[in-house]
Amino acid sequence: MIDPVLVGTYRVTRFVVCAPEGEIVLRIGERTRGLDELMTKHGALSCAFITACNPGSVKLPDADNQVRRTELVGTVRKSGYVYFEGLGVGQDGPWSPEASILILGISRERARQLGTQFGQLAIVFVGRAQAVELLLCSDHSREA
Repeated sequence: MIDPVLVGTYRVTRFVVCAPEGEIVLRIGERTRGLDELMTKHGALSCAFITACNPGSVKLPDADNQVRRTELVGTVRKSGYVYFEGLGVGQDGPWSPEASILILGISRERARQLGTQFGQLAIVFVGRAQAVELLLCSDHSREA
């Protein structure tokens, strides 16, 4: 079970996508027009915003996070997904923005598996024309 305080922290994080048309900011529980347009442009029905940084919400040195990020990008490239760079920007606390990627066309289950593979407690998932969701990785039966 993930600490409810940590889930609350994830819920107020801004997930910033560096798209060709400009930044797209995702917030849990909100629908994002720019993201819908990006998914439509690329023929994607869903996407996920995932980081490999700070697994288990345990702060790692920047060099370790960079290695993990490179591994995540390599995994996504090998799978053939279109992706865009991004940052998870917390609203409080000592956390620096986390390098992340938005992966287009990934299914909910594959996104959750990828989050789990990289030690994440939760990831962000969005279906086209739907609100942004926080999906817990450690408990597959629950949505946050």
